[in-house]
Formats: sequence, structure tokens, C-alpha cells
Amino acid sequence: MRAANPKGHTREIIRQGWPTLVAQMAVMLNGVIDTVMAGRMRAVDLAAVGLGSSIYITVNVGLVGVLMALMPEIARHHGAGDREGIGRDFRQGLWLALALAVPGVVLLLWQGLWQSFGDPGPQVSALLHEYLWWIMLALPANLLMRVCFCLNMGIGRPKVMMHINLAMLAGKLPLNALLMFGIGDWAGLGAPGSAAATAMLAWLGLMAHAATLQMGQAWRPLRLFAGPWAPHWRRIGALLKLGIPTAGGYLLEVTAFTFMALWLARMGAVVTASHQIASNLTALLYMTGLAIANATTNLTARELGAGQPLAARAYAMSGLRLAALCAVLAGALVALLNQYIARLYTDDPAIAPAAAQLILLVAVYHFFDVGQTMCSYVLRAYRVVTPTVVIFFVCLWIIGLGLGYSLTFGQALDPVMPQAWRSVMQQTPFGFWSAALLGVVLATLALFALLMRVLREHGTAPSPATTLRR
Repeated sequence: MRAANPKGHTREIIRQGWPTLVAQMAVMLNGVIDTVMAGRMRAVDLAAVGLGSSIYITVNVGLVGVLMALMPEIARHHGAGDREGIGRDFRQGLWLALALAVPGVVLLLWQGLWQSFGDPGPQVSALLHEYLWWIMLALPANLLMRVCFCLNMGIGRPKVMMHINLAMLAGKLPLNALLMFGIGDWAGLGAPGSAAATAMLAWLGLMAHAATLQMGQAWRPLRLFAGPWAPHWRRIGALLKLGIPTAGGYLLEVTAFTFMALWLARMGAVVTASHQIASNLTALLYMTGLAIANATTNLTARELGAGQPLAARAYAMSGLRLAALCAVLAGALVALLNQYIARLYTDDPAIAPAAAQLILLVAVYHFFDVGQTMCSYVLRAYRVVTPTVVIFFVCLWIIGLGLGYSLTFGQALDPVMPQAWRSVMQQTPFGFWSAALLGVVLATLALFALLMRVLREHGTAPSPATTLRR
């Protein structure tokens, strides 16, 4: 058994985590560029980009969630020194990505489905349809790139994704400008041009990944493209058993905020804008915790594959401590600078104060958001996934959304809620945000208790071939 080395484990988590953070921020900045450039066009172009990107993110998150089960599995093979297993799972992951692209493309082109949630008008609908057609072309490449990401994270080479994402980001602005605004006598594509740029860059990024994996010295011993290519249905089924619950957890998190935004939109522009600011800040803060969670999960799974459960537990605990420290520091900074941060987003005299109040809740929410992310990700290293979906459903949907809706719009809780609380919660965003905070606190506590139990169960016995847990 390897001796615990908390400082060394923390350094290794940081070494693998920071490239992942940079890669994730590069992806987010692509969306910022699209929004800012569409904002310089007509209002209908901006609306189409906003709706189209929301639809794409919802579809993409669910499909990517299935593929993310591949990452800890490859890390286990890496820890066990099983090069054949790495290559096999990589190739099966490519088959799975292509299979998932089919329903993804159907959903993106199913215009009637998205219009059933609300008709944005003929002009926006026409632009939205064109936007979704272009972004549909990006989906298969992005899913295949996610398999490459899982491979490189699993074998401890996260910088590959960082370099490629930064190169794609560098090309985004000029390609957007060309395709959206045109050149010479060509008027450009308008808002759909941003989706066309995303599609082109996605395929270029995929080609860069393929060239790296094929020609890089570090990947040649893995024989990634030289092994059997026939679909291995049993292995694909095993990945789906882990991946489908993982995707369910992703979707529950994303859609909880989506429905919150849709319901809060009833209260007018000020509430909608202040909630959007708070949500955007939450997403930005989340990136650091997500990077630490990815690195911790891979290192924990690697040690499990190597038959070192004590080292796996040490990595898990080091990651939890590091994430908690970063979350406390970030939350304290956000709470101290809440009014300044709100003014960075907007100088509107009505929106800025409302957003500043919500940002105080974000500061607390962030700590527990990181906590539930860390626990759910580390549990994936131990192949414990289905219980996390149940916890997310109860805490984020039933409590976060259900209680939030009741606090904001209902009267069922009036007899047990003091008048002072009712005046704060009802017909304000604080009802939803308070319920969301309660939900994420309970989710964190439940997932932490589950993780501690799993760590105790795996504290002594080697587990390179642990039976899949549902």
C-alpha cells in the first residue's frame, strides 16, 4: 500500500486541474463572444443566439454526460497498466459518441418540439431554425472530442484539450466576424454565422485531436487506432450503465436553473436580469470546483485501478479539502464585493441593487454547489452513480424547484410562514433562490454521507475490478 502524502496529492490535483479549468473557460468564452457579437446586430439575431445556444447546451449536456463515464474507466485502466483496456474503451467510446449523435441531431432539428415551449415569432423562429441546423453539424465533432478529452484526462494529459481549446478560441472571433457580418458584397449569415463558426472549429479541433493521438509519441504504446474496431456491445452496455445516470444528474442540475429562469421571467425584466446575473456568476465560480472534481476523480480512479484503495481515499480527501478551501475563499470574496460585481454586469439603477442582493446568496450557494459536485464526481470513480441521481432529483427538483415555486407563487405555506418571510419570498427571486440553496445543502450532506460510507467500504480491499454498481 502507498503511504498517504496529502501535500503531494494536492499538488497532483492542481497539476491536472488547472489545464482543465483553462479549457473549460475557453469554451465559456466562445459563448460570450457569440452573445456580444450578436448583440451588435438586430434584436432578433440576439434572441436567436440566446435561444439556440440554450437548446444546444441542454441537448449537449445530456449526451456528454453519458460519455463522461468513460473518464474514470480509462483512469482505472491507466492505474492498472492495462494499455489494451485503454485502447478498447477509447474505440468503444467513439462508437458510443457516434450513436449518441443520432438522437442529438434529431432533437436539434425538431423545431416543433422547441416551439411548443413558446413561439418567439416568425423572424426569430426562422433564424433559430437556421442556427440549429448549423450547430447540429458541430454536435458529432464535439461528442467525439469529448471521448478524446476523457482519454487524455484518464491518462493524466489534460494539457492537450487546453491547447486545442485555446487555439479554437483564438479562431472564434475572426471566423465569427466573417460568417456573421460577411465580407465585400456577401452580407454574411447573421446570427446563424456564429453556429457555423462553432461547427467549423469543432471539426478542426477534432482533426487536431486525431493527429495528436495518432502521431504523438506518448500515445503510440496505447495503439489507440490499431486494435479491434468492432463494437463490443457488452462493454458499451457497461459504459451506458454508468453514463446514463451520470447524464441524468447533469440534466437535473441544468434544467433546475432553466425552469427557475422561465418561471422568474413572469416577474418582469428587472427580476429576470438580476437572476441572469446571479446564474452567470454561479456558472463562472463553478468552473474551478469542476476542474478540481475532474482531476480528483481521475486520480482516485487511477489508484483504484492500481489496487491502492488507501491512496485512492487519500486523493479523494485531498480533493475535497482543496475544493472546500477554494470555495470558501471565492465565496468570501464574492460576498465582500457583491455590489461591485453587480455593477460590473450592469449600470442599471434598478437591476444592480437587486443583483447585488442575490449575489450574497450566490456566495453561500457556491460552497455547497462545489461540495455536491466533488462528492458526486468522486463517487463515479467508485462506480456509484444511480444514488446520486435520486439525491439530485429529490433535492434539486422536488425541494429546489417545487418548494421554490410554492414560496414564490403559492399560498400553501402561508399558515406556517411568518409574515416577514412572506414579504421577502413571494413574487421575488428570493423564494426560488432560498429553496435552491436549501436543496443544494441537503444534496451536499446526503452525497457526503454516501461518499464517506463508500470510502469506508473500499478502505482496505484492492478494487481494480470492482463490480459495476448501479
